[in-house]
Amino acid sequence: MAKRFLILLIIINFLIIIAAGFMMPVWAEFVHKIHGDIRTAGNAICIFSIILGFFTWFTGKWENQLGHQEIILVVSQGLFSLSYLGYFWVYSPFTLYIVQIALGICAAIQAPALFALYERYIPRSESTFYWGIWAGSYNIAIGFGALISAYTVHHFGFRVMFEALFAVSQLCFWFTLGTVLKIRKIC
Repeated sequence: MAKRFLILLIIINFLIIIAAGFMMPVWAEFVHKIHGDIRTAGNAICIFSIILGFFTWFTGKWENQLGHQEIILVVSQGLFSLSYLGYFWVYSPFTLYIVQIALGICAAIQAPALFALYERYIPRSESTFYWGIWAGSYNIAIGFGALISAYTVHHFGFRVMFEALFAVSQLCFWFTLGTVLKIRKIC
């Protein structure tokens, strides 16, 4: 049963990272579209990364005390979906920074819970193998997300790409909810 949950958590992470990879190939063009420049792009990535890093210290401690990583995972994925909707209203560097703050907070909430759940079900004798699957899946998902978004923006524009991003994020939310319900029912 534990291996089944590991596979489901790998799929959840795969979907999460596909969504996260959407902006990678189109980042510079999107920043230019909202009248930003290379500094805007750097600032936005810096804001996301610092918010993510700083808040993860606190959310990790809080989640460790609280427990219920399954619920936190579902809630954080729902928050991610809502935050991705923010891209529809980005029209300036300032509004981009607000979306990056929201996404950084969501990632800071999600990462400790997701990693804790994954680690909980890894058989100790196979931990290197399963972390290898996790890391490899992460990179494959980044590639798929980048490919999907690049072709979507090229052929249909940013709006359709943001719709696809939201759809992937929603798919992940519902899959996460279903998986968490299975985990809680069995365990």
